[in-house]
Amino acid sequence: LLEEAKKHPEAVFILALDNDPDKEDGSNPGKEAQKKLAADMKAAGLEVLSIDPAKIYGEAKDGNEAFTKDPERLGKVIAYLQGKAQEMKAGRDEEREAELRKRTGEGMLEDFLLTVTTRRDFEPIATGISDIDRATQGGFIRKTLVMLGAPPAMGKTALAQWIFENMAKAGHDVLYINLEMSREQLLARSLSRLAWKYDKRDINALDILRGYSWTDEQRESITKAADIYKRDIAPHFIYNPEGVTNGIDSILTAMEAETARIKAQGKPEPLICIDYLQLIDSGERDAIEGMKGVIFKLKDFAKRNNTVVFVIMANNRASNKAGTVEMESGRDTSTIEYSGDLMLGLSYTAIEDRRTYSYTVE
Repeated sequence: LLEEAKKHPEAVFILALDNDPDKEDGSNPGKEAQKKLAADMKAAGLEVLSIDPAKIYGEAKDGNEAFTKDPERLGKVIAYLQGKAQEMKAGRDEEREAELRKRTGEGMLEDFLLTVTTRRDFEPIATGISDIDRATQGGFIRKTLVMLGAPPAMGKTALAQWIFENMAKAGHDVLYINLEMSREQLLARSLSRLAWKYDKRDINALDILRGYSWTDEQRESITKAADIYKRDIAPHFIYNPEGVTNGIDSILTAMEAETARIKAQGKPEPLICIDYLQLIDSGERDAIEGMKGVIFKLKDFAKRNNTVVFVIMANNRASNKAGTVEMESGRDTSTIEYSGDLMLGLSYTAIEDRRTYSYTVE
């Protein structure tokens, strides 16, 4: 019945199976079957009017018997239900027409103006790094894919952690998926940065991971950094959720689950950071085609879920050798530079020429 119903998506279905009596144990397989069928049809996007068979057939066991006993009564009941079905269909058609008006012609523009003047969907989300915020007119905006490319060991992860921990501190929920490092390694790096920022203690991440050998001074600074992290960042930040792998489907499932969890709390969708692109398994043999698919899915997620998806990527050898970052610097694909809404880059030349490229820490 379900498969047959799917062939008629515009119909409104009146569902009433046989009027079987309850069994001795109180169960009623017929009614349970109708309940399940109605739920499955609704899940498939079909309009269903599910009626207790007893209200249609009276004392009769099914439609045939009800028709034989009292065809006039059955006809009246069916006519009434048809009217209800038509009302449902008219209401649905009216909703679809209203939605269509919002997406076409003048209605489309009116809906756009209403959105941007009454909602803050596209309000920039500050990164907390003054030069980036200035260059992007305030920060990142939702429904966008942001790409960060750089040579190896340039500090891509450090910069991404810095940005998203700033955003978490400002109250935005963040999901950070790193396919290269463990949660412990990432937290050690964060505490290292905070120990320097708030205590001017140069304690590297490896030292922090060796907690059994901390000096008293290190313990004091790391404990202070940890307290700051727990207070300002941790309430809004998740590193590497349990069970996530480097497969794109696994990553998207984790992103969907965290988004649903946050939205269920009545809060805006979480911001997403993925570190890094070339470690994602697309499931395709062809690397370039696989990368296209991954980028498309991530960008689609950002648009559908009204969020920012920030993706770190490795650059190609030519870019690494030259020490510069160009639009075509992404490794393994020619689609990256045409896919990101915002492209960021870290380059050796920027570090060498501080007269031209300066930054301010806030």
